[in-house]
Amino acid sequence: MCGIVGLIQTNKPVDEHHVLLMRDSLTHRGPDSSGLYMDASRHAALAHRRLSIIDLSDFAAQPMTNEDRTLWIVYNGEVYNFPSLRNELERAGHRFQSNSDTEVILHAYEEWGTQCLQRLNGMFAFAIYDSRNQILFIGRDRLGIKPLYYHFKTGVFAFASELKALLIHPEIPADIDETAVYDYLTYHYIPAPKSVYKHIYKLPPASYLIFQQNKVRVESYWDLTYQPRMISSVDALQEVYRHVQNSVRGHLLSDVLPGVFLSGGIDSSAVSFFASQFQAAIDSFCADFDQKEKSEAIYAQTVADHLKTRHHTLLLTKNMFNRQLYEQYITLFDEPFADASGIPLFLVSQYARGHVKMALSGDGGDEVFAGYGKTYEKWFRTANRNSFQDLIGRAIFPLTQSLSSSLRGQPWLQYVCGDLFYRTSYIFGSTTGPRKHILLGSALKGFQKEYDDLWFFRQHWHSDMEPLHRILYLDMKTNLPDRMLVKADRSTMAASLELRVPLLDHNLVQAIFHLPPNIIYPEGRQKFLLRETLKNHLPESILKRPKKGFSIPLNEWMQNNSGEIERLFAGSVGVEMGWFNPAIRDINAFSHKHRLMGHSLWAMIVLENFFQKTYSGQHRASD
Repeated sequence: MCGIVGLIQTNKPVDEHHVLLMRDSLTHRGPDSSGLYMDASRHAALAHRRLSIIDLSDFAAQPMTNEDRTLWIVYNGEVYNFPSLRNELERAGHRFQSNSDTEVILHAYEEWGTQCLQRLNGMFAFAIYDSRNQILFIGRDRLGIKPLYYHFKTGVFAFASELKALLIHPEIPADIDETAVYDYLTYHYIPAPKSVYKHIYKLPPASYLIFQQNKVRVESYWDLTYQPRMISSVDALQEVYRHVQNSVRGHLLSDVLPGVFLSGGIDSSAVSFFASQFQAAIDSFCADFDQKEKSEAIYAQTVADHLKTRHHTLLLTKNMFNRQLYEQYITLFDEPFADASGIPLFLVSQYARGHVKMALSGDGGDEVFAGYGKTYEKWFRTANRNSFQDLIGRAIFPLTQSLSSSLRGQPWLQYVCGDLFYRTSYIFGSTTGPRKHILLGSALKGFQKEYDDLWFFRQHWHSDMEPLHRILYLDMKTNLPDRMLVKADRSTMAASLELRVPLLDHNLVQAIFHLPPNIIYPEGRQKFLLRETLKNHLPESILKRPKKGFSIPLNEWMQNNSGEIERLFAGSVGVEMGWFNPAIRDINAFSHKHRLMGHSLWAMIVLENFFQKTYSGQHRASD
């Protein structure tokens, strides 16, 4: 796992100093070593920070080149099937100097070109520069586990693992994209391919990019296909067991000792069970909370005792959740990102890093196995709403237009009156247009009537799919890569810890997606396949326990620090720039009047923090 940077300047030579600063801003992603390549003309550079996991020797250092030194690669991630690919490439005549997966990707590109992506099984973001033909090829994994940002304008192309590295370059502008801010208020994250900056983009999952002759081309190379097949429950369970077992075995491939994150939930318990089959006395890590009603440590300990792992528990106390921690967490993302649930992962990652460099987790289990119980239950109720209920909703809708914007913006009212797509978007947590109208200042209201708030959800909405597959697909194309996996990547890499997610092996994901709805989610039984697969391998108390997310004291912190929040908004840069409604300066009165609370209030705190850190100096200097 690493941090990667690249820069091509066709208008003038690359400044090595800038590249080194960009590279070393990602030291947390790769503290073990670093490398730099610049071509003979000094118009192209690749840079790398290394976290050594596979082949710890200098032979695996990056940037890495091929035999004739015409191809150079920088790479972040892991390819779990690289031993079999290496054997195939050796039979084709390729020779290797290292035992790394990096070199396998390089030779795979030599052999198969861009089609090499179809053969890679793993999480990755890599760039290969062909110095002979002056072509840059960038690929990102299918599910979007590893990040890749890029910037392009005439004469300058740059890419990096995180936004912060690109912002160091003096020729990359940091102009805010108003539509991205608006999208953030809708989704509480900024969906790909946008970033918060107008001139910096995210390479979407399952995509590759070609930069040649001062032109950028982005192509998709994979999608989740919908082809349900007839299969018995018994055969499906055997298939799921085999896929998960094979995935966990592959994800354990490493030259350092692995660990597992074990919360006691079904996903992490499943990964821990299979990992313990192949790794004796594996280290497991759990975050606990000092409030008894929030503690789940007993479940994690039950699984740890059953599997005989070396179990470690980090106790999180209320006083740890202070302003310093929240602000530190906010800055991990380099752009507005409102999911604070990664804070426990951030803390336990720092703790685990004292024992291991790499850990497996159960991330992705909810999205793959239909595990969001209440969300899915609510969705099926609305999907099966009868025509009379729809008729009532359509009849009510015109009447709502005479209400005040505050009442008209209430999500429940939009939910009652909206169609199935709109109701689905509401369930997934989007903020309605009228609701945003309350929050916004004049600078953001100009395009609101013409702008499609839900373009991202609409892009991945397939009405031709079965209802269950429709929502699984939407979840895996939106919420998973742009929220869940972003949270996981930043929270762990900030601690220089590699996180692997075996439940997101694309072969497993596709196999589940081919199963009929009555086998994936029979009678609303969430994670039926995973629970049934493991019923003879895990304690019954674990298999039957309801899903319970790790709850952080966010609301309590906001209540206890209302004075600090008041001061934050009293001098609001968002208001000064015309982004926010001026009334938000009195945040307590505004929150009470418009019922701005919980995660909605947190989202505004995050956005105001972002403005104050990145925008206020520029604005006030020009006054």
